Amino acid sequence: QIMADTAHVPEGWQRVVDDVEPSTLPQGSNQSPLDVLSAMDVMKIMDCGDGWVVMSNAAEPLLFASEESTWYGKMFAGSMRQSEFLLLDVNRRPIVSATKPFSWTSQGAGVKAISANQAETAAVENDLGSIQQEFGVFKRRLLVRDATPNHAAGTLVIEAAITDPTFHITLDGQELGTIVQPKNGMGVATLALQPGALDPFRSNRMRALLLCATLMVCDMYWSMSPGVATAFKFPLPH
Repeated sequence: QIMADTAHVPEGWQRVVDDVEPSTLPQGSNQSPLDVLSAMDVMKIMDCGDGWVVMSNAAEPLLFASEESTWYGKMFAGSMRQSEFLLLDVNRRPIVSATKPFSWTSQGAGVKAISANQAETAAVENDLGSIQQEFGVFKRRLLVRDATPNHAAGTLVIEAAITDPTFHITLDGQELGTIVQPKNGMGVATLALQPGALDPFRSNRMRALLLCATLMVCDMYWSMSPGVATAFKFPLPH
């Protein structure tokens, strides 16, 4: 049996998943931990006080998000700091990591899926792609590159004008969705994809990539990142 990794999960998250029946993968199952994202065209990131939870449009908890970096990195380097963003399943196991090294200029991250093999003690990491900030005077832009073997979708562009609060996701000039910051503090961010925007072969991989890109948008442009609650961060009602 795969043991839950609780090192990255604050205690307060337990209250969010009290009503969720933990899913377990039977021996030899080919099911991917990313299957929880299947057909999810609207994903809402909520702040539960001790961290962030990714919820469906029907308010069903799908994943958790955490971020690891040093306090002095946050204080002195801000969004330029070295950090790692993690997506965790409802059993509190890390399933996706986005590792961002320190950089004075544009920020970038390599994104990997982490699959636990019951026959081994070590996790096996699979390359999902990369996220790279592109400098612009009048626009904020991230480039998301898919690494699906032999079926790469190409480069998705996530961008917003300096005065536009909405980030638009496009591929070859065609809009696939948006990333927005909800008004009135009700949530952290909403990732909304157009129905059928992602083909079935790579849809879950791309949703995981776009969720990591959403976390980077929150961190770099909205000065918000998941982490342990402090005296200056209060939980939203839920």
